[in-house]
Amino acid sequence: AGRYRASLARCTSALRALSAEPDRPEVQGARAELRLASAVVRHFQGRLTDARRLAVAALADAEAAGDRRAQAQAHLQLEMTMSYLGDPDHRSHGAAALALFEALGDDLGLGNLLLNMGVSAYDEGDWGGALRSYERSGAAYRRAGDVIGEASATNNRAEILTDQGRTDDAGEALTEARQVFTATGYRTGVAYTTSGRARLALRAGRFDEAHALIDEARAEFTRLGSDDMVVDSDVRLVEILLAEGRAADALAGARALGEIAGIAFLPVTLARLEGQALLALGRGEEARPILGSALAAARAAGIRFEEARCLLALGDLEAGAELLRALGVEQPLVP
Repeated sequence: AGRYRASLARCTSALRALSAEPDRPEVQGARAELRLASAVVRHFQGRLTDARRLAVAALADAEAAGDRRAQAQAHLQLEMTMSYLGDPDHRSHGAAALALFEALGDDLGLGNLLLNMGVSAYDEGDWGGALRSYERSGAAYRRAGDVIGEASATNNRAEILTDQGRTDDAGEALTEARQVFTATGYRTGVAYTTSGRARLALRAGRFDEAHALIDEARAEFTRLGSDDMVVDSDVRLVEILLAEGRAADALAGARALGEIAGIAFLPVTLARLEGQALLALGRGEEARPILGSALAAARAAGIRFEEARCLLALGDLEAGAELLRALGVEQPLVP
């Protein structure tokens, strides 16, 4: 329901109540579940280091309790959070979770895991792998009867389709996902689709619409306490400003955000936008070192989409275009 603070308070109270209990398996199992719930909250609040710490502790509890389902969920959490942090160890946790969920016949767990693995593949530039993960995730959610999960996979597909320039397909996917999220009262999902619609409007050059939608998404993420997505919205606003030719405003917005910790791709995107804004203002000597640093960071983290956009900004049109073709991008990017 998006009531993150209330959820965290209840989990904290429950963990406090358990602290006086001896370490028998049922206590360890309950503690693992509560820490996992807390880790989910911290993840959606953008407190990724806290989320990882809680998931590591939950995994230890689950192993001590012999609870394979909780172990699988802890590995799932670590795959997701460590991927966001740019830690390559997320892959080993993903493989461990996949084996456990398949052995347990847990379609809901599989749906969640494959959704997260799709996000990891997307961030690392394996868009074909991401789309396959989302397809498998949606199928697993259907088997489990989870309409919100299936809609989440559809929403994530829309993100890739938008970046590829397949705007009609992306719009259909966003509409489908939004209808489910709205009908089920899943506010976080509705906010994600609002952000997705802003990106789609930007792609089409509908700047006034993009502004209105990103403002709406940011306001809802703020109400939900989803700090990482508030920052994401701020970065998207800088992108909109740059695309509509307001380079000075884009530069001011980028510099106002300063250093961004947490989600791996956001600092790269922000640096690339700052460099592009400087180029648009005719300040190439300032822009090139910033773009060079963004390019190096994108390559180090395996973020191929940002690598391509940095190359294009630096004037290496052939290499940038080749990377975009490999990602299936069909139309020129804005900006």
